[in-house]
Amino acid sequence: MGELPFLGVNYLADIDSYAHEDTSHYQFFVAEETSLVEAIAIQTRMRAGNPGVAFKVFNPELVARKAEAEAAVREALEAMQDGINSAALELAATRQTIASVQAKIDLGPFAVRVGPSINHRALPFNQIIYPTNVEIPQAVEGATTVRRLSKRAKLGSRMADGRSQICFWRFNLAALRAKEAAQVAYLKALSDSRDELAGSVLHEKTRLGSGYSDYAFQY
Repeated sequence: MGELPFLGVNYLADIDSYAHEDTSHYQFFVAEETSLVEAIAIQTRMRAGNPGVAFKVFNPELVARKAEAEAAVREALEAMQDGINSAALELAATRQTIASVQAKIDLGPFAVRVGPSINHRALPFNQIIYPTNVEIPQAVEGATTVRRLSKRAKLGSRMADGRSQICFWRFNLAALRAKEAAQVAYLKALSDSRDELAGSVLHEKTRLGSGYSDYAFQY
């Protein structure tokens, strides 16, 4: 008895459409371009046995390789989801830091306490500045004159601390908000790409899984 003629199939529905055919006259050939989800659907209907009420499958190895590919793809999609989850955690941490910096700004400059005690402020010696057209001498007479700040000046320096610190925190907050915006966009891009890739790699016709493959996934 010669080889049975092929009935090519890409979908489980193709198999059902041949239900009226004589199973002893044909055998199924699963196409290499069969999508991964359709290959899994076909595999669920395959069993070891002899033709009778069911059709012989010419290339069951292809279905097995497709099943391996489908499992590898789902594992890769899980790895992508892990990356998305990590990005979401990083975004949450940034937002927590934003709230912390904002809380310090909201307290105002009066609440700022940085730098040395007001009793230990100012440079120890008087300072002078030379115009650019004047040569700076190597030895400056009177350079050891002690400089003293009034109590009012020292208290004023404390207020200057607060104003300076608030300015830096506002700069820090702007940087954090820029980072947050970038992280939001990044997280959305990761999520969208995963969803798009999942739809295409699983449901579209593909030669993926048409043979043995190395499914090491880098992400």
